[in-house]
Amino acid sequence: MLGSNTKLTSVLAAFVILAACDADAKKIDGDQLFSPQKLVEVRIELPAEDWNKLRVQARNPASVFGGGPVEEDPYSYFKADIWINGTKIKSVGIRKKGLFGSADNDRPSLKVKFDEYVDQDPIDGLSRLTLNNNKQDRSQLNQFITYKLFRDAGLHAPRSSLARLTVNGVYLGIYTNVESIKKPFLQNSFGDKTGNLYEGTLTDFHPKTLDKLEVKTNEDNNDRRDIRRLIDLLGADGDLNVDEVGKVINLDHFMRFWAIEAMVGFWDGYNSNQNNFYYYVNPADGLGYFIPWGADYTLSDGGPFAQFSQQANSAIYAQSILANRLYRSEGVPERYRETMLKLMDQIWNEESLVAEIDRMEQLIEHHLHASQRDTPQRIENLRRFIRTRRQELTRELNQWPATIPTEPRKPMYTVTVGHAKGTFITQWNEKPGSDDAEPGNAELQMTLDGKVVDLDQITVSAQRLQFPGFGGPPGGPVFGGPPRGPGFGGPPRG
Repeated sequence: MLGSNTKLTSVLAAFVILAACDADAKKIDGDQLFSPQKLVEVRIELPAEDWNKLRVQARNPASVFGGGPVEEDPYSYFKADIWINGTKIKSVGIRKKGLFGSADNDRPSLKVKFDEYVDQDPIDGLSRLTLNNNKQDRSQLNQFITYKLFRDAGLHAPRSSLARLTVNGVYLGIYTNVESIKKPFLQNSFGDKTGNLYEGTLTDFHPKTLDKLEVKTNEDNNDRRDIRRLIDLLGADGDLNVDEVGKVINLDHFMRFWAIEAMVGFWDGYNSNQNNFYYYVNPADGLGYFIPWGADYTLSDGGPFAQFSQQANSAIYAQSILANRLYRSEGVPERYRETMLKLMDQIWNEESLVAEIDRMEQLIEHHLHASQRDTPQRIENLRRFIRTRRQELTRELNQWPATIPTEPRKPMYTVTVGHAKGTFITQWNEKPGSDDAEPGNAELQMTLDGKVVDLDQITVSAQRLQFPGFGGPPGGPVFGGPPRGPGFGGPPRG
């Protein structure tokens, strides 16, 4: 009897071992999903009703431009099945992503979270996917080239590759598969995922915008103490204490990060637009590190708002509080210039960059969506930028020091000056800027600084919010694309 039990135990143990090996064998290699040599094939299936709800969700612009605390994420997860290079993963969560420039109701950018509904870990080294629709990345290659240059410079930046995406049988074109800035990335890049991670969206290290630096890890016990110290140093009167700043952030890392942002024309990043960045406090040394994000509108000249910028040079961005204050410190302009020159020699190889662009163009040319019809011309523009950028940077660096804004740009924040409440009735007008519709009537009670404000002849109109077009296919209306739906350029909320 004992012999039979021993045999049964051995069989069960062997079965468990084989099952474990089989489970490991079915795991997708996460590293292979970022190979630049081939397209990742992604297919998603979910109920049509859920897809139609997902794709029209939108952010409230007041939550970003209003300067208040970060709003609760407006995007909901929906259950779906996904096939990645033919391997099926059931019951994942997918949701829309994006701010404004990349938001789209027909081809939304997506986040895929594998364990949203089921406890599963199907991809080795990845807990989710980030699929960007390339609405602002008109060459389809900007993100890949930009993040590669950051990594080539020895900086912490996500990996990326290109993907073909199909949802419910409808082909949506070429997307960029970007490594999500989550704990697996932190472990892979820093060797430690336990530090405090923050995300910055149109914000900076300023006492009035502390709450807009969104806590992404250790949410339950993070009092933001590690960024308060940097805010205090940057806000102190007199000359910036660079030595003390160097005890809070890795200055060598930041100097390279700062220079690369300018090198690639990342006008929508931290140092130019106080946007699209993560900040990680690495437990290994206790110092802060910047991580780039949202690098879809790069490798071009100036961006859509260049005419409003106070920056006179393209070789340096200094509208952020940290960059502006650092540049005014003794020895920093020279240090920045030396950093830029060294990086130009080390990573800006026109021949290899153009060769990589040529290779990737062949990879995607027969897989473009109808909305990506301008890609060949945008790729040619990208080649031109790569070939001429060294000359432009050298010219500016030879006329050093650069002229920067007289002071950093103050990030947006809200100050309560009064209260208002009222009612109105009007007719929705689909034509932005049109005066065709008759204005409606409104009643409004308002106080400013504690005093009642008398208002006469109040009228109201409601129409689609129109921003200057950029970042989409030719002829797109809002930010180069279709209306956003409720919350941004869509009908009023119910």
